[in-house]
Amino acid sequence: MNLTDIFFIIFSLIAFSSALLVVFIQDLFKSALMLVVTFISVGGIFFLLNAEFLGVIQILIYAGGIAIIIIFGVLMTKDMATANTSNIFMFINGQICLLFFVLLSYFLINEEWFLLDLVNSSYAEQAKNLFSNTTDHLATLLLKNWVIAFEFSSVLLLAVIIGSLAIVKDKNE
Repeated sequence: MNLTDIFFIIFSLIAFSSALLVVFIQDLFKSALMLVVTFISVGGIFFLLNAEFLGVIQILIYAGGIAIIIIFGVLMTKDMATANTSNIFMFINGQICLLFFVLLSYFLINEEWFLLDLVNSSYAEQAKNLFSNTTDHLATLLLKNWVIAFEFSSVLLLAVIIGSLAIVKDKNE
């Protein structure tokens, strides 16, 4: 077991435990903070998989942006005590998640996994070409070929933030 495997186990355990805490913590603010921890640990897993661009996007967009908006919305909620009461759906949702976990585990265990033969030069060259220029290629696509869609999505996110502030704003102000 090398250092990458140890870090993968650590990030996986952190992601799994913090995701469970997101579901089972009764305090909505602490649950949102655990969501940030989950996003950061998934970003760490992306870094271990040599997907640096996805890791940076995971940490910047999800942990830095989306989770902060969720925390901001939680802080703007007026009646936190009654907004997070337990109900019958909590048990039913837990059963559905357990069933999904068992089915997913069954399929993952029974799948026949094929690994690349990196000794063969053609596979090694394909793997090298796959991971060498990913960030440059994505930057070219986002900032040259798809710049209008990229800018449109940023304007759409800005409109969502302004709309959520308008909904949360008190009517007397």
